[in-house]
Amino acid sequence: TGKYEAALSKLTDTSERANKDLLAHEDELRRSIDSAEKAFQDDNYEVALTSVENALRLGPENDEVAALKTKISHLPEVLLLSEQAERARGENNLIGEEEFLRRLLILDPSRTILKKRYDNVASILSEEKFLRLIEEGMENINQRQLSNAQNNLQMASRIFSLRDEVTLLTDQVASLKQELD
Repeated sequence: TGKYEAALSKLTDTSERANKDLLAHEDELRRSIDSAEKAFQDDNYEVALTSVENALRLGPENDEVAALKTKISHLPEVLLLSEQAERARGENNLIGEEEFLRRLLILDPSRTILKKRYDNVASILSEEKFLRLIEEGMENINQRQLSNAQNNLQMASRIFSLRDEVTLLTDQVASLKQELD
């Protein structure tokens, strides 16, 4: 029984060491993931990349690490697009700003502040386009260009179908059509 107890004791010690090593490994992996996430949130590409590469070394089959690596790999382009959107905003170029933000959000949809700005810019541009189409439609009515007015009405209706301006233009198109028939 002495050999049995010694073997069991050695086995228990080995098992405890293995568990400690495994927990230390998991802790190091978690610290690397957390560090990569924080650096990513702080837009610090170099630190994020170093941390995620360490995490990959520690957990090459870890799905969370693989997904994080993909997010981090987009960070340089995301930062460039953010800079370009900010420049376009400073130049009051809403179309350019919208395009840069749209491309940025495809790469990183988690950027909620930029998503709100994108939604705001898109709304402004839709409103401007709608009003331009209504104005052109009314001008086409005045010039008795029914086909062009109908096209303007159709495009404006796709943007805001329930607006009073659409009803007004619809009535004007119908009146012009009656006059021309």
